[in-house]
Amino acid sequence: MSLSEVRESQWSQLTELIAERMGLHFPRERWGDLQRGLAGAAQELGFEDAAACVTCLLSAPPTKAQLQVLASHLTIGESYFFRDRQTLEAFADNILPELIRARRGRDQRLRIWSAACCTGEEPYSLAILLHQRLPDLREWHVTITATDINSRFLHKAAAGTYGEWSFRNAPAGLKERYFNRTADGRFAIVPLSSSR
Repeated sequence: MSLSEVRESQWSQLTELIAERMGLHFPRERWGDLQRGLAGAAQELGFEDAAACVTCLLSAPPTKAQLQVLASHLTIGESYFFRDRQTLEAFADNILPELIRARRGRDQRLRIWSAACCTGEEPYSLAILLHQRLPDLREWHVTITATDINSRFLHKAAAGTYGEWSFRNAPAGLKERYFNRTADGRFAIVPLSSSR
């Protein structure tokens, strides 16, 4: 059975299942992306073809392991430091000062959530931004929670090691101040308390 033999109603059911269980949306115009991702997931899950994978996923609730494999094939791993610079500048110039002002001298606590953090460049960019904009950072309790549906991305984020491509839009001097070069030519983030 090939993907062309999967009925339209099955694709509709699968997109509903993925939206419900994973929060990922694949409207009809993105079914090609869904099919490509599913082909890779089917192979990793040990199905003889993607159509058999569709049948299995629709016949019983997917397991956590199946969902993790699906997530690794259906999510996009595009990220880099200081991505969407306008949004970061708006946060730094308009939102952060008010949060600091409202909490300074009281409960000096900041909690930030980086949803869909991918491989970690975005939450690390937030941490660097706070380090640069909050001179008394050590007197604050700051929590940056980074989440992503793709557990493989989260493992890479936790490692905190990046290649040149992750710095393609980074401000000058970022690598030198916040990262150490590793033996294999990559860059590992240093704890902000010891950044230069």
